[in-house]
Amino acid sequence: MSKVLYILRTIFITDFVAKVICFGLAYLIWNYVSDQYSETRPGVVFQLNFDTDDEVTVHSDVHHITATLKGSRGSVMSVVSSQPSITYKMKLSVEDMRNGATRQIKLTRDVFNLPPDVYISNISPQEFTVNLGTEPYRYIPVEAHIINRGQAKYPFEVKVYPTEARVYGPAETLNSIDSVHTDPIDVSGREKDFSRHVKIAEIQALQSLRSGERIRVDVHFVKPITKQINNDNSTKK
Repeated sequence: MSKVLYILRTIFITDFVAKVICFGLAYLIWNYVSDQYSETRPGVVFQLNFDTDDEVTVHSDVHHITATLKGSRGSVMSVVSSQPSITYKMKLSVEDMRNGATRQIKLTRDVFNLPPDVYISNISPQEFTVNLGTEPYRYIPVEAHIINRGQAKYPFEVKVYPTEARVYGPAETLNSIDSVHTDPIDVSGREKDFSRHVKIAEIQALQSLRSGERIRVDVHFVKPITKQINNDNSTKK
């Protein structure tokens, strides 16, 4: 027993060369285990989006960003399989709002919103220039799109708030329409007042138009008033 203790003491305490060998073996084992549970994925494509004020449009020749991801296999694969995208938020000044203004974009890791154990490198392109402009818009009257009117139990009144929606698109197209409609609201079988918050419906043949407005539609039912007639059939004494 004492001979075994002597050998172990010699390897781990006395013999420096043995220590170096042990550390080397431990390092190789650690790298092997890490490689088994890590993933390096080059050429991951991210969809590029911009978050700006409603009135401002971003014109960019860059729509996708490629990068290399490295980290734990599960985290890397979760990013790759989630149709990755990034949203670049732009703080704009009054000067930026004018047509023809440009902005230099530099992407950092924070923009990618990655799990903490995933590292990113080889971002391409990491820097590029975008053009800023003010998109034409117009306030257009809104009409509620009510369906199954004949199936409501009582007559009703409809009010929309706001009465006009801000719609974006080419100026020529904006000037060619008089009103926009909400998404459909079904009143079949209804008899009690209700409200709905709905979007502006897509306009056929005018897909270039868009609106982020949400419209409140109030439906008020007008119930008929019935009078109750009491007949006094009592006999006089």
